[in-house]
Amino acid sequence: MVTHLPTNALAAMMGNQLPILAFLLPLYVMFIYGGRRFVRALWPLLLAVGGSFAITQFLAANYINYGVVDVLSSVDSLIVTVMFLRVWRPKYDPEFAIVSKEPSRPADTPSAFNIWLPWVLLSVIVTVLTLSDLSRIGEINVFWPALHNTVFITIYEQIYTAV
Repeated sequence: MVTHLPTNALAAMMGNQLPILAFLLPLYVMFIYGGRRFVRALWPLLLAVGGSFAITQFLAANYINYGVVDVLSSVDSLIVTVMFLRVWRPKYDPEFAIVSKEPSRPADTPSAFNIWLPWVLLSVIVTVLTLSDLSRIGEINVFWPALHNTVFITIYEQIYTAV
């Protein structure tokens, strides 16, 4: 690492700052895409989604492992979104109604289990590989001849070891 700061300490510092942005991001994105009207209609959901992502991001960066912050935060945010929408629904707006002549659930529609399974498996695999360092098996360090010890990083006043 260029800064020579302890990785876990740096991750914890980022885990203290980024949750603020993560909390506000759903509100910002919804404002950009739909304006004030969408934010007014969906603010409870947006706060729940942003809050769950931010809390998990803080906890994972500070107490678990910085390598799984985004995976755990995303999974938690998805789960909170689904659970929240089971108890809260936005007010019906006929302008956004979907008119379809087909039945709402055809017989060949996959089950919720089949829809979530790939994401659950991917999240579990990435988390296990990150926490167990299994991904480092077979790792090879390669020195880049044209870059190794030739690039000077002025902010740190040191030469970059390109490996």
